[in-house]
Amino acid sequence: MKKTKYSYAKRIVNILNILKSNEDDASTFRKICVEIMKAYPFIDKASFWLVKDDGEHFITGVGYEDSHYSDMVIPLENSLSAIAPEEDVKIVDSGYFPEGFPEKVKQTIINTGITEDRSKTLQIRLKPFGDYFGVLCFDVFDYTDQFEGEIIDEMEYTTEAINAFLEIRITLNNKMSENLYRDHLVASISHDVRTPLTVIMGYIELMQSLMEDNPEILEFLNIMEDQSNYLLNIISDLITLSKINSGNYTINPQKTNIRELISNTMKGLKILAKKKQLKFTTHISSSVPAISYIDRTALKKILNNLIANAIKYTDRGQVSLECHLENKDYIKFVISDTGPGIAKEKLSSIFEKYSREQMTMSKPGTGLGLSICKELTEELNGSIWAQSILGKGSEFHLLLPVNPENTVDIEHSEKKTKSLSLKGKKILVIEDDIENLHVYELVLKNAGAICHSFTDPAEALKKYLISTNIDYILIDLILSKGSSLDFITEIRGKSPTKKIIAFTGSSDPELQQKAIDAGASIVLLKPFSLKELCESLEE
Repeated sequence: MKKTKYSYAKRIVNILNILKSNEDDASTFRKICVEIMKAYPFIDKASFWLVKDDGEHFITGVGYEDSHYSDMVIPLENSLSAIAPEEDVKIVDSGYFPEGFPEKVKQTIINTGITEDRSKTLQIRLKPFGDYFGVLCFDVFDYTDQFEGEIIDEMEYTTEAINAFLEIRITLNNKMSENLYRDHLVASISHDVRTPLTVIMGYIELMQSLMEDNPEILEFLNIMEDQSNYLLNIISDLITLSKINSGNYTINPQKTNIRELISNTMKGLKILAKKKQLKFTTHISSSVPAISYIDRTALKKILNNLIANAIKYTDRGQVSLECHLENKDYIKFVISDTGPGIAKEKLSSIFEKYSREQMTMSKPGTGLGLSICKELTEELNGSIWAQSILGKGSEFHLLLPVNPENTVDIEHSEKKTKSLSLKGKKILVIEDDIENLHVYELVLKNAGAICHSFTDPAEALKKYLISTNIDYILIDLILSKGSSLDFITEIRGKSPTKKIIAFTGSSDPELQQKAIDAGASIVLLKPFSLKELCESLEE
């Protein structure tokens, strides 16, 4: 029995670590070849061949110049590994070439040092999931009995380990590809839906200001606004879920006035409750710290989803929100309603994606709201659960860690909001979608602003250079002509304090970050209201 000098256990661990990496197949399997050759110094050369439909393709090797062999393909009918494909580890006569073997490939292999009747190759056939994936070849030019005995057993165990980890690697790579495709699809949908929604909601906002004296028309416009916001929330939920699932969701704790956040979140929800003639109450305990550090966006989305759900599924009675400090380190929210309730056996599944209770199927919704609440709560290191009595109502409990800072005087910490007037303000607008550009012009002019509109950033830059009295700049980040980022960089270099508002229909966080890095003051996601724009200009 031959004994190898290299620790078998160490070799397996090293190979598994190599397979864990994100490197491509060429780099990964070259390193595996090197690792195995350390254990068996009598091996002259090694190579890895990837099995495809048309044959075995040379991917990489040790002792081979990859560039010389990169186009080498051994047809499966001429492959030595295809002679006995049921064996995972086999010694073959590498100097033997079956009839019909491609002459060019044969000559290339012989040039490496392989000789007939003297050279042998130990092949490791890799078959994750039982499918033929590839072949690792270890060549000994002047063979005697180098591969006999214990080495074959070790190679068989090594093959099992590689196959097991290859299955994990392939599964993760497929999942990553699926995530990338899904993220791209969601980003595309976001852009393609938000762009026309910008036009629709812009006209709605404009008409609401013009029809204040016509209650009937105003009611129709309010309904249109509600439905547009509903569609926008669906897109927002899909984007949030996509970011969480792909690991791209970033928690950003900020100094937060919990009372103010709840008050702002409740404004629109109170209107919904009033429309359904529901009593809606909130109670915030004095134990809740004046200022806390928490992700405002995530908390607001969770509360909005939970309370909107309670209102949607409650046809009579009341909906309430209670908030208090629990165990000093946690803040607790309890949302209760007098709706239909949830069956006990269904409580464990309501936070699953697309889950809908049978008795609520008549209500509009995607079944994503509670799932997003759960995902966001876990991102915040909190917990969420539900209690319910069928026919009497439900309670949703949200427990989140909180970092209070009681020493801050809330009177001085919160900036007083003042209404910003756009009357007489000169605004440079760059947008290549003519319909969107027209809406911006109408809304801004209706607010008293003077607009200078362009579809080409180069033309807009010329205007800016000769009109030094431009107050604000609005620019779309995705233009068919010119670069928005170059434009922002140019303006920021010339006017370090100029307010530049970038906007986009894309949910891609990298694009938004690039805009901030280039010098944008803030990035707004389409569609945005005049109020949101004014608040952004004020910040």
